[in-house]
Amino acid sequence: MYLGFFTFGPFLLPPFSLLLFQLFFKNYQPMPEIQYTTDRGVAIITWNMSTSPMNVLNEVSIPEFETALNQAYTDESVKGIIITSAKPEFVAGADLKMILRNNNGDPSQMLQVSAGLNRVFRAMEVNGKPVVAAIN
Repeated sequence: MYLGFFTFGPFLLPPFSLLLFQLFFKNYQPMPEIQYTTDRGVAIITWNMSTSPMNVLNEVSIPEFETALNQAYTDESVKGIIITSAKPEFVAGADLKMILRNNNGDPSQMLQVSAGLNRVFRAMEVNGKPVVAAIN
């Protein structure tokens, strides 16, 4: 029987509260790590990882970032894209926790993450819309 704690955003909750959490928050959706908004024909993609003190590249943030970029690419009203951060740091780099979790795993999984990130960066180069990083 699992008697450990679980996390809800920044909070560490005891096991019995998992049942209460599931009863009262069954439709809970965590905040996205990447927010997408538009303003006067410009897509604004904001990194704001709630699960980490700094924005990092990991198996959650990379697909969310790619989804936000694809939304901007396909929106005909968007003429340009700004990528920014809600935190003082822009993006710190690869998530070391993700790397350690996969340390004894199949190396091809990390290769897939790396290849996926390369695909995201290449799409930024060739999408036809200007992409600007607004670094705080």
